[in-house]
Amino acid sequence: MENITYYIVIAIILLAMETLYLPIARKVGIGDPVTPRSSHKVYTLTGGGFIFFIGAIICTLWFHEVTSTTMPKLLICGGALFLLSFIDDYREISPGFRLTIHAAIVTYTFYPVILNGHLDIFLILLLCSVGFINGFNFMDGINGMMALYSIVTLTTLYYMYDTSVHIGYFTSLQPLIITFIIAALVLCIFNYRKNALVFPGDVGSIVLGYFIAYFIAHYIITTAEASVIIILIIYAIDSALTIIQRLFMGEDIFTPHRRHLYQRMVDVWHIEHRLVSLYYAAAQAVINVGYFLTSPEYRWSYTIIVTMIVATAYFLMKRSIPNNA
Repeated sequence: MENITYYIVIAIILLAMETLYLPIARKVGIGDPVTPRSSHKVYTLTGGGFIFFIGAIICTLWFHEVTSTTMPKLLICGGALFLLSFIDDYREISPGFRLTIHAAIVTYTFYPVILNGHLDIFLILLLCSVGFINGFNFMDGINGMMALYSIVTLTTLYYMYDTSVHIGYFTSLQPLIITFIIAALVLCIFNYRKNALVFPGDVGSIVLGYFIAYFIAHYIITTAEASVIIILIIYAIDSALTIIQRLFMGEDIFTPHRRHLYQRMVDVWHIEHRLVSLYYAAAQAVINVGYFLTSPEYRWSYTIIVTMIVATAYFLMKRSIPNNA
């Protein structure tokens, strides 16, 4: 009963805070103007994803079991990213400085792995986590993309935690995952629209990306089941292959662009934002369900096969769109 009360209260609080944020952001001028690199056509407020970090704070104060885990460290790191990203939403920060801070925060999060003598694992975590955090941020410019994809990812993570034989290692973080799901649903009210009222902004996508990266890394370290990376494969393929494409084209990968497949679907094929977001989230949901329906001894095979299929589909769809379109 306490949990149900909390989830109702947190939904009301986050909805109220998001509603109050809009006139403040409009008055201060925290918005995303239309540029040649934008997929949106009108000036749109940004920074609405601040409710994810606020939700994390409230969840920590409410649940003792959350407070007693590594949550203090996660809040420190999330808070640092929150401040950095909020500033970046208001006044742009150089990509190099952002990446340096992200790497330092990830290092602080996972340094116990080094102390345990696993420098190789730490370096993989560092590279993948920093890459994922920044890749997750790319979804911000399409209405509903980050919110819907986050709901699928977080719901899958909750299921993974709840059904694991190591559930004792995960129970304390489950309220936090549900809190983030509620925050994503609240964000959908304002963002999953034909004309979005507000974008999540770096303050939402970077912070949530950090927590999701931690949730997945925590699961892999605890269970030694790395094939669960499949639960992010749709967007991982899009991000990784888009970077490779830009490198081959001689472009600066740190500058804004519109070469992601979902951006091309909106800009070239003129598919409505919400449909593109729904396609990405639905495709990932189907893959996730297939993964958990697969017998554990075949999950790596499933992951490899699905990755090849998704990469091939991405390549063929991208090939059908001229680079100068």
